[in-house]
Amino acid sequence: MRYIFIGSIVVILIATFFSFIPVLNNGFVNWDDDILLTRNPDIRQISLSRLKNIFSSFYGGTYIPLTILSFSVEYRFFGKDPKIYHLTNLLLHILNCLSVFLLVFFLTKNITIAFITALLFGIHPLRVESVAWVTERKDVLYAFFFFTSLLLYLHYIDSKRLCCYIFSIILFLFSFLAKGMAMTLPFVLLLIDWFRARKFERSVLLEKIPFFVIAIISAVFAILAQQTLKGHTFSFFKNIIISSYTLVFYLSRIILPVGLAPFYPFPLNIADKPPLVFFLAPFIFILFLGLIIMSRRRTNKILFGGLFFIITILPVAQIIPVAGPEITANRYTYIPSVGILFILAYIFFVLMKNRNLRVIAILGLIVIAGFYSSQTFKRCRFWKDSITLWNEVLKRYPESPHAYNQRGLAYLERGSYTRAIGDFSRAIAINPDFAGSYNNRGIAYRAAGRYGQAYNDFSEAIFIDSSFVDAFYNRGNLLMKVGEFSRAIDDYSYVLKIRPDYLEAYINRGNAYGREGEYQRAIEDYNRVLEIEPDNSRALYNRAVAYYGLGRYKDALNDIRRLKNLGYPVEPDIIDILKKNIQGSIK
Repeated sequence: MRYIFIGSIVVILIATFFSFIPVLNNGFVNWDDDILLTRNPDIRQISLSRLKNIFSSFYGGTYIPLTILSFSVEYRFFGKDPKIYHLTNLLLHILNCLSVFLLVFFLTKNITIAFITALLFGIHPLRVESVAWVTERKDVLYAFFFFTSLLLYLHYIDSKRLCCYIFSIILFLFSFLAKGMAMTLPFVLLLIDWFRARKFERSVLLEKIPFFVIAIISAVFAILAQQTLKGHTFSFFKNIIISSYTLVFYLSRIILPVGLAPFYPFPLNIADKPPLVFFLAPFIFILFLGLIIMSRRRTNKILFGGLFFIITILPVAQIIPVAGPEITANRYTYIPSVGILFILAYIFFVLMKNRNLRVIAILGLIVIAGFYSSQTFKRCRFWKDSITLWNEVLKRYPESPHAYNQRGLAYLERGSYTRAIGDFSRAIAINPDFAGSYNNRGIAYRAAGRYGQAYNDFSEAIFIDSSFVDAFYNRGNLLMKVGEFSRAIDDYSYVLKIRPDYLEAYINRGNAYGREGEYQRAIEDYNRVLEIEPDNSRALYNRAVAYYGLGRYKDALNDIRRLKNLGYPVEPDIIDILKKNIQGSIK
């Protein structure tokens, strides 16, 4: 028994590792990896001020402080080496496979069901997004704490040890801090109580109160975070059919993972005329519900798996529309898929008990596992870089403005301005109100020296969205470049009115003030930056220049010396000139 137990774990972990090994050669992509990691100033140093910002900020419409903190720790020791971040994601996924195995085993006391569930979970193609995409650290991290919290709760039920109960609550809190989808855990605890035939006495319900308190807080933070993004709004009836479609979509893709894509945009004109499948989806889902309820006559395992899936997928089932350009996402199935895979594992177990069907069942399982693993291995390569990723999306959805926009950004980063402009123009042609693509095309035009077209695009983006901070900022930068300093100041000031924490806008406005000869105002802007980032080299250097303009040579010398101590390359002549000016002012 012991050797079978250990052997099962070894097979699961090895199969999972080799299915995902291509991720170790992948880089970062321009889909939130920049917001959360490569351009996120909050991960660049571990300090009290940074920790405060991490735990009080939303990133990309999510509240994920523990995930950001994990990036900060990696950045501290390894910088921006993508291999390290991908390796961490993979190791967390492997640990989650182990957790799933233990969870199912302790629930059922059946090694076969636990083995099949964890194996299919580990190598399933739907896991690729959560493992191969660095940003989705939040999936593998929140799931790790989610599963271990459930494991400790099970141990608490069996042992009645208070420490297990307390640590289960703490781990749930960590799970919520990694990703808001953890809010469903208290309902899963109640489901486990039902599966274990615990009586729903007063004490059993009272022990759930701390979990529900955390869940409510998690839900509030998730709603507040979503409000920072723009989403789709539909009528109540359309929300129901869209929600039914998403549930059926996830259910079908977990069972048969074909036709997968890294990105699933909302169908065009969905608000006016949803596709026929959307109207059929409610009936398909009702049929699924009926089948799992009827299964209780023979076993409670199928109903448990079905309810586990429904409970954990509900936060992203579009009942309350999820902000963003996607109608569904593979990553949302990370934990919910365990419920459906548990049902499949139970079915395989039942078939294997039948002597006549045992060989067929085993061969069927091998074929399915081989298909899952090969598809996972293949799909990991789609996340190699931004161009590869968005090329894959556009193969499936050639009319996706979001995909053209993101690929355009990738070309822009590579300096391929003509290709970038072409992609942004295609996105605008599909969606003429796409303010982001106007802004991005403006950046490409500016980089290509086509300033008039750049100005027109920034202005068009602002016309479409008057609160578009980046468009104002970029137009300000363009105006600075052509010498329109006063107008640039107006744009930067508007940016700072909306986003008073936009440090680059303070620096650039300070530069504009300096060009206008208003050195004191420039110094005030640089001071605001240095209050938050005392070692900001741009602010220090430009403040030194402003001090020099005011004749405050000693203050300028102090800033230059600070820059030198920080390792910033400073010409010795600058220090000598400042020293001579100080001596001259003393005379």
